Amino acid sequence: MAEIVGFNKKVWKAREIDSKDTESLELTYLSPDGEEDFREILSVKVVFTLPRDRNELRIDYTSMTDKDTVLNLSNHSYFNLAGEAMATSWITC
Repeated sequence: MAEIVGFNKKVWKAREIDSKDTESLELTYLSPDGEEDFREILSVKVVFTLPRDRNELRIDYTSMTDKDTVLNLSNHSYFNLAGEAMATSWITC
């Protein structure tokens, strides 16, 4: 069995998407058959969108495979919303 690395350690292709109402970052990755011990080709796209008129972040996931599979994509990002002065007080478990 191959070593499980995780998509978070892979190099994704990035593309900036700007429109009148939003700023977005699109990340795509193509996982070949056999990677991470999965037996299918998996294409994944994640789009992070910041609306210009609202204080929010939207994350949209899209994926396709060439065979039936189970897939559960999620995001585990952490943001310091208190500013740089609070960065030293973070505790990571």
